[in-house]
Amino acid sequence: MGNIRDYLNEILSAVYGKDVRQAIHDGIFQCYEDGKALSEMQLATEEDIDRILDGTYSDLPDDKEEGITDEEIREIVDTAFSRGE
Repeated sequence: MGNIRDYLNEILSAVYGKDVRQAIHDGIFQCYEDGKALSEMQLATEEDIDRILDGTYSDLPDDKEEGITDEEIREIVDTAFSRGE
């Protein structure tokens, strides 16, 4: 993800019209890319949470081996949501 301040500084410091247009383009494009990446991460996270809650997430440790119950998993997810993680 790009730093928006860098793009804003480029816009402010550009002297020629073509440089201003390019800086505006680059800044808007980076905002779009950042938003798209965050949206994809959110979707993947929501899918993982759904799979955790319905018990189909294969990356979780085996309940019998690790001693983790479904309730403990739900508590971990709820805690992460309440913290905004």
